[in-house]
Amino acid sequence: MFDYLLTASLLSMFSLTSCYFLKTAPARTRFYVLVVGLLSWLIPWQQLSPPPFLIDLELYTIEVSSISDLGSTPPNSIKQTTLQTESNWLSGYTINQVFSNLFVFLTVVGGGLFLARVWSYKRLLRGIEKGAYTSEEHQYLHTFCTVKFTELSTPAITTGPLQHTIWLDFKMKGRPELDSVIEHELTHIKHKDTYWLWLICATESVFFWNPFCLLLANLARQQIELSCDESCMEKLSDKYRYDLASLLLSEHQYRYEHASLGHSVLAVSHSKSFNIQRVKTLNKEKKMKLSHLMIITAALSCSALAANQIVSEKQVTQGASIQKSEKSARYQQQLRELLAGAKGAKSNDETQLKAAVSHILNWHSNRGSLNGFEELDIKVKSFTLLDQTYHKLAQYEAILTAYNNWFPEGSTQPPFLKNRLASAYMHLGQYQQAAEQLESLSEKMQSRFQIGSATDLARSYIEMADYDKALAVLNSDAVTSAENQTYQDILRYYVYEKLNNQTKVNELKERLPAHYAKTPAILPRLPRPGSLLLAKL
Repeated sequence: MFDYLLTASLLSMFSLTSCYFLKTAPARTRFYVLVVGLLSWLIPWQQLSPPPFLIDLELYTIEVSSISDLGSTPPNSIKQTTLQTESNWLSGYTINQVFSNLFVFLTVVGGGLFLARVWSYKRLLRGIEKGAYTSEEHQYLHTFCTVKFTELSTPAITTGPLQHTIWLDFKMKGRPELDSVIEHELTHIKHKDTYWLWLICATESVFFWNPFCLLLANLARQQIELSCDESCMEKLSDKYRYDLASLLLSEHQYRYEHASLGHSVLAVSHSKSFNIQRVKTLNKEKKMKLSHLMIITAALSCSALAANQIVSEKQVTQGASIQKSEKSARYQQQLRELLAGAKGAKSNDETQLKAAVSHILNWHSNRGSLNGFEELDIKVKSFTLLDQTYHKLAQYEAILTAYNNWFPEGSTQPPFLKNRLASAYMHLGQYQQAAEQLESLSEKMQSRFQIGSATDLARSYIEMADYDKALAVLNSDAVTSAENQTYQDILRYYVYEKLNNQTKVNELKERLPAHYAKTPAILPRLPRPGSLLLAKL
């Protein structure tokens, strides 16, 4: 809940700030900026999954099997820390149940308020339909909308959205400003403002308690009016300016004398200050400039960054202290169902492994979807279990197929799973594809590219006989920072021998296990990824 309120509030403030600096921009531009801020309150930010480029590599642990070759195990088996230990990496701020319940209650009340406004709107229409008659002199517009005269407390209104009707006050008949008034209402229809007003009214009603929404909704309505004024001014020139001033600033100014809930659907209140602003605005030229585009771009960039930061990144210290019991009951139930039939994944028996694979696939196909963060969490954990089981069965093509089914294009694809794809490609002998996966991961993660991933990349280069690239990776900071360098030394030994660097070969031979300190150099078997869920089986 805190994530949602903070994200939407920041986006609203960005919209308001941008609108302030866009005073000289066209009103329609300001309107769209305000609508972005208003509609941000309709997005459940706390439920969204993090975008793939913001998922942290350091939030999972993948153990790999021994580096031994042909069953011989060196003294120090390797544990590649491609990702960190199991902490609840997708856990967020603890939701205060009281606030959640209050939010739901206010939303229900807001929905009731919107229904009341709809009822008042229909009542208002029934009232103005009494005594109304169709304007014969405007029949040429009837293919586009209907024009009727009736008794109003304002010069004109437009209703819709299903069937557009322009309602004119009886007093407007024969007045010189009539053409300008009709052009103004027609512009509302062309701009689809009736649809926008319904959306604004619905959002404002649901969030009636929210000062941001009330302010954004009021300003958005004003920009709708100003936008229509600008369009009419372009078409009718000075005539529209004089007619607008005559209607809005005259001694007998039209007003909504008896405002109702339905009026909020139709138009902005015509306060004296805003009407004066409308007339003054017509004397100023409003054109889109490069500075306006820069302001909008900066606002959108800041908004996107703020939303992604809040939704995706959680406090590490909080994440480490979150207890398993804080996961939802549906998450815990799905995890129990997964583990119940996947016990064979811990075995080396082919029959049990195949049974585990079958259970995991059936479980994944039949389970229901969870909320954003929990959904991605359980998908990743269960996929790593499936991947590890497929590795035991040497069914590497199946790993690639499963990944494409579980994480299709357009869905959230956690970057660290590229390690899994690379491992499958290497076992298939497709070292170029493995290197491409790890190079892509390196490019995404930059300084956070992990030791295990870098070592796998070096191994891919070695298998392709690209020893210079392999050596550059093995001697990079990302690899040399590892505490246990046994596996990396074995790879270096192999590379230096291929490059005929006898000095380095002799230097490394002294600290290598005897099984590998020989000529010709041999490579350890490819590592097999593990899974965090193995410990729970």
